[in-house]
Amino acid sequence: MVSFPNHDQHITQTEFLALKQQQKETVHLLTSIQQTVKSLQSQVSAIGAKTFILDSNERVRTNAVGVLYNKTLETQTVLKRIEAHTYQLNERVDYNLNETATHADTLLKVARKETETRDILDKKMALSQEKVAVTACVSVDGDRHSGQTIKFDEIRSHTGILNLSAIRSSGVFTAEKPGLYHITVVINGRKSNAQFSIHINGNSLSTLRMSSDETIATGTSVVAVELQIGDVVAVAADSTFQVYYHWSCLTVVKIN
Repeated sequence: MVSFPNHDQHITQTEFLALKQQQKETVHLLTSIQQTVKSLQSQVSAIGAKTFILDSNERVRTNAVGVLYNKTLETQTVLKRIEAHTYQLNERVDYNLNETATHADTLLKVARKETETRDILDKKMALSQEKVAVTACVSVDGDRHSGQTIKFDEIRSHTGILNLSAIRSSGVFTAEKPGLYHITVVINGRKSNAQFSIHINGNSLSTLRMSSDETIATGTSVVAVELQIGDVVAVAADSTFQVYYHWSCLTVVKIN
């Protein structure tokens, strides 16, 4: 309860009212200050909550960054392994490509060789199946000396012969096509112990003695032989004797 001062204290009513008004204002100011403090406390609490949330978010972000960094390291490790494996695979692919190219080249060469061989065999087969025959006789009477070639330079008949002039000039037969040949030589002449031989490429294949006296005799020698292109069939005298033309002939027939 408020007491009023007495006149002895020399306090007037006006001063009292002024003090009371000041007290009222002071209370009002305190109330306002308290409200402000509460408001500030609320703001501080809100700021603290936000700070906590931000701090939590930062920790989450920090953890996420750490996880992401670790994942990045793991990814880099995996990528390095993949790169190394890819490099090995590329080397293996290059090696296989080189091996394949080499193998393909080898197969191509083999195929070409087989084709060439087949073509050669086909040509030889075609040649072996072609008909070849010739009969040529001695064109001039006269002595033939030992070791001398008896020339059959008068062609009586022929088939499948490409170079007749060679026979006419040399008097021997040169095979133009490979195959099995039947060769017949008939020599008509006179001299004791007259003898001749059939030669293949200079090697004696058959020898025949015609007679043992001075009478005219005829000798026939027959052989079968496999000839290749270029092989030469010739008849040579093994002794000196007279050879008669017209009846002395060479016949060559390809039978296969």
